Parts: sequence; structure tokens; C-alpha cells
Amino acid sequence: METTVPVPVPSAAELKKMLFDLVDKMITCTDSTVPAETAGDHLAIYQGRDGSPLAVLVADLTFAAASASALAMMPPRLVEEAKKEGALPTQLVDVFHEVANILSALLNTPHTPHVVLRRVAVGVDQLEADERAVLMAGRRLQQNVDIKGFGTGYCAFVCAD
Repeated sequence: METTVPVPVPSAAELKKMLFDLVDKMITCTDSTVPAETAGDHLAIYQGRDGSPLAVLVADLTFAAASASALAMMPPRLVEEAKKEGALPTQLVDVFHEVANILSALLNTPHTPHVVLRRVAVGVDQLEADERAVLMAGRRLQQNVDIKGFGTGYCAFVCAD
């Protein structure tokens, strides 16, 4: 890693505010005890300037579909269709990538490494070894996030130690 100062784990309040600003819908965040490494299969990997992974956003299908649908101002029924199909509809894949990209702002402070979105993977088996190591790190925020009118899904940030 490029520095010994770790990337900050966002707070629930920061996540809630960022999502509200992003989708302009009422957001409710509650703590989840579900471990991030088993909770979702939409994984956004964030890296530092040197390319090393510094954080992972874990989202279940409901959060991925709800956040993408709300951002794109698409109908909430797409969330139900995604759950029925077991995958994000094609029209939401790029939008969820943008949600993950915007959420990278939660990981950036003036005193920590600059973090950017490296990629979005679907499935833990798609992670590289160094990305998987970050996912197993102990510093994390695990939330159930309700986006009013779109549903409640799981969202977690796991940051490298």
C-alpha cells in the first residue's frame, strides 16, 4: 500500500446522507450482523494510486437493483424483476457501476490515500487474491438499507487494515 494511513470506514450516517443525495428518496440504514463476505454478490473493489485494493463494497441483489433503479429514475418493479430473475437487469448493470463509483467518495478524506473504483465483480469467486484479502478484513460497516419505494437490501463497506 502507498501509505500506512488506512482508508476510513464510512459511518451509517455518511452512507445514508450520500444515498439520499444520490437518489433523493428517504433512506433508512440499520446495522446488520450478517458478515459482508457472505451477504452479497455484487462487489465493488476500490484501489489506491498504486493499484492495491483498499476497500470493497458488498451489495446484495436487492440493494444493487434498488440503488440503480432509484438513481436512474426507473420503476421500482425492476427490483422485483431482478429478484425473480436472480440477476440485475441489463439496463441496471452500468447504473449500479455508477452508484459504486459515486460511493467511493465516502472512502476519500484529505488525510488518507485517494481511492477510486477499480471494478465491479459479480460473485466472490471473481475476486483476485488481494481483493479477497480485503474482503476478509475486520474494519467494516454492515447495513440493511431501505430506499423508500424500492426495497431493503444489504450494503457493506470493508476496508483494508
